[in-house]
Amino acid sequence: METLAKEQIALSGSVMGFKANKHGDIDALEVENSGQILAIKFPPHTAGAIMQEFTTGESVSLSYQEETPGHDPKGNKKTKLRLLTLSKTDGINLVIDDIKPQKASGDTVPENLYFDHFELIKGKKGELTGIRSGKKLIHVHKENEKIGDVISEGAQLEIIALKRADQGFINKNQDEVYHI
Repeated sequence: METLAKEQIALSGSVMGFKANKHGDIDALEVENSGQILAIKFPPHTAGAIMQEFTTGESVSLSYQEETPGHDPKGNKKTKLRLLTLSKTDGINLVIDDIKPQKASGDTVPENLYFDHFELIKGKKGELTGIRSGKKLIHVHKENEKIGDVISEGAQLEIIALKRADQGFINKNQDEVYHI
């Protein structure tokens, strides 16, 4: 998907909170500026670094870009605001593209997960994007989404998955997150 980037926009305002995606991963900053609240997106793996330094109620300065998908097979033409930099008066300054994924040390070992009760999480087009059972959430990536075709309600699931090792993600539900 080609994204057409526009000019960089700077503003100052107050942090009103954070928003999460459908899997519960924090991926947006809500900022109030001149009576308007803007939701400005950032990569979910940067949430830990951002939330460690910036909290609700703080005054911040930031820059962002408006991005409109050029060609999106899903037909989504909605403009998104993408966070570029974030700073506050005490000298804290984050450049979002400089925040790299924070992998835990050591190898990730596959785990066997068993579910009697679960919820299937679907995307906008009905594709399987996740499976939730209690406080466990399994991300189903695009290449594995067809497993949703063989999972029936009331089934018992046995899934081999890897626990997410990137420490930068923050899940608003405090779910244990896995990938298959």
